[in-house]
Amino acid sequence: MDILAIDVGSNSIKCLLAKKSGKNTVDVKFEETIHKRISAEDGLVDDAADIISESFESFLDKAKLYSEDFSVRAAGTSALRSSAAFDAISEVILKKTGVKIELFSGDREAITSFFGAMTEPMLPDFKRVNYIDLGGGSLEEVYASKTSAGHFDIISKSSISIGAYRLSQIFESTNSILSAETIQEMSDYCKSRLIQKHDFNISDVVVGSGGAISAARYMLNMEYKDTNLITLADFERFLNTVASMTTLERVKRYNIPFTRADILPAGFICTIEFLKFLKMDKLHHTYRNLRYGLVLDI
Repeated sequence: MDILAIDVGSNSIKCLLAKKSGKNTVDVKFEETIHKRISAEDGLVDDAADIISESFESFLDKAKLYSEDFSVRAAGTSALRSSAAFDAISEVILKKTGVKIELFSGDREAITSFFGAMTEPMLPDFKRVNYIDLGGGSLEEVYASKTSAGHFDIISKSSISIGAYRLSQIFESTNSILSAETIQEMSDYCKSRLIQKHDFNISDVVVGSGGAISAARYMLNMEYKDTNLITLADFERFLNTVASMTTLERVKRYNIPFTRADILPAGFICTIEFLKFLKMDKLHHTYRNLRYGLVLDI
């Protein structure tokens, strides 16, 4: 049966209509991202329930064009699990749409996103991998090994509260040009959070997903570099460029949503510091993460 997998994130709501076709493969029929933010400085925006309900209804209507028979799985992540209003909001959404949101812990989100990312056909061969999924509210990380039979053994996992939106709010950097001093302060904060929550792990490759990493790949493609390999130097170069621009200038230059452009520097800072922490100079990007893991029924 097809599965309509929905990821309710802090900064966007995404869906994937697909079915599992093998041990680590999925057949995709339809996917879409709605760029609407439900996170706010003090929790959730006032109309979070309406935003989520309207997104669900749109996804359901479109899924019916591609499949006559599908089940729905919806996962709530950082913004919802941090909200005291989750139970009330989820009840409203269930009544409006018939969809029940599963509230994922940070560890469960990390593992499910990891297995979703491992369905990416463009990844190189490896024995050990560090995976990062950078969201608006948190950074999920998995360290795993790959067996000769192609199975994955999870060695460690963590969820760290240094998402792009959260970091922007802490340093009040949303919608502003960033000074060198502010960038350094944000970088130092990320370093301290990584040291507190993460052990240093040696891996063959780093695989990354999430809004800011996807934006970096898009920016590389604008330079006529059709690749999913993004270097540390690329991230540093892009950070220097977008930090000197207003949010509207980023939107116009890169044709990205406002709710992505305003936190883009923070997203790049998080990614840069993670790569530096691992002493790695590049990562392989994938658009596949939590939704694909939901289809695999992780």
